[in-house]
Amino acid sequence: MKFGLNRFSDPLYATAVAQSAVLVAFLAIVAASPTVRRTTTSIDRRALGLFAIAGVFTALAQLTNFFALEIGAAVLVIPLFNTFPLLVLVLTYLIARELPKSPAVILAVVSIVVGSVLIEML
Repeated sequence: MKFGLNRFSDPLYATAVAQSAVLVAFLAIVAASPTVRRTTTSIDRRALGLFAIAGVFTALAQLTNFFALEIGAAVLVIPLFNTFPLLVLVLTYLIARELPKSPAVILAVVSIVVGSVLIEML
């Protein structure tokens, strides 16, 4: 990512390029798979709205990640950015009152956070 930002110094532009690439990949998958095409066209409006909101937040997360990489060292920014599974775990519990059924998932999230903290401390 840092290499890409060195070529495109504007984080907004970098985010636009990345999100455009995702859109092209999604459209190619939809075009190539009748099953995905059928599922995509039959999605209800509420779910579509939730996916749109998730997409906006994903783009904002990527934008803030690019801004952080512009001003900070990749060795510090990327581990911090990768603590997002903890946020997902917390939000999933707060919104849906669900936790992963597998202890391995919780262990993985805790390991990511602990690893990020250790990197920050060193």
